[in-house]
Amino acid sequence: MNTITNNDIIDDLINNPIYMNLMRNIYDLQTKLKESKNENEKYKVLLENGVRKKENKNLQKKYDILEKKYDILEEKCDKLKEKIKKKKVDEEEKKRIKKEKQQAKEDERLRQEKLKEEEKEKKFNKYFEERIIKAEVDTMMFGKPEVFDDFRQWFSENYGRLNIVGQELYEFLNKKIGPYKKKGWWGYKINYMME
Repeated sequence: MNTITNNDIIDDLINNPIYMNLMRNIYDLQTKLKESKNENEKYKVLLENGVRKKENKNLQKKYDILEKKYDILEEKCDKLKEKIKKKKVDEEEKKRIKKEKQQAKEDERLRQEKLKEEEKEKKFNKYFEERIIKAEVDTMMFGKPEVFDDFRQWFSENYGRLNIVGQELYEFLNKKIGPYKKKGWWGYKINYMME
């Protein structure tokens, strides 16, 4: 399982305009929040230093308004942070799902390929059982053109249109009865009569 590093997250954020926009909004809100705090501190100091009552009431109102604004800004920052977190989780989930789908497709492709290979192998084995026999003498043999012509005829009689190339048949025969030597497979013959 791939682990996500801090650098991966930073790269994603830097390259994603949505995240960058959200980060700018958070920065702006944080800046306003700091300004609001500074102003609140000024008013607080004035209130604490015992400025005239009338001024105190006005300052208290301003302070209360700024306090509410501060709370609202803080809430907006929290919401934006949550949005960023949710976006990141959603993107990771989408990537995971996409990866799973790709893996499923690849697994299915490999399964189909394996089934095709098994089907070819069955056809080659059936042909071998029906048409290739051990010769009475080791000096008998058959060559590539001869066996492929016979295979093509046998295949069209049993399965219809040929969808196998000669090289696949030759590789099967090399595994089954030994390597092709001196223009043929020695010690075997094609049973044309199905003896």
